[in-house]
Amino acid sequence: MELSIRPSLLVAMNLLGKSFQIVVWLGILANWSFAAWAIFNPTHLLERLESGSVNSTIWLFNDSVLLAILSCFYMPSWASSIPQSASQRSCSSARC
Repeated sequence: MELSIRPSLLVAMNLLGKSFQIVVWLGILANWSFAAWAIFNPTHLLERLESGSVNSTIWLFNDSVLLAILSCFYMPSWASSIPQSASQRSCSSARC
């Protein structure tokens, strides 16, 4: 037996899903731009953030690489924000 979803609820879910997708991708782009800036020009980044002088920027490189890798794990979350019908959920969970 398939549950029916009201059309107005489905529209609201689609709108919230699209909003979530946009926020996730904006966060990913922000993380990647910060990581790229830290990898390719760390001294300029430290000057702009007024964090003072440092002897080595290897810690900034390591942190930015970790940030870029962790941002990759957010990419699949946009697919889970798209609402599915009950038959699609049961099919995807059964791998048909």
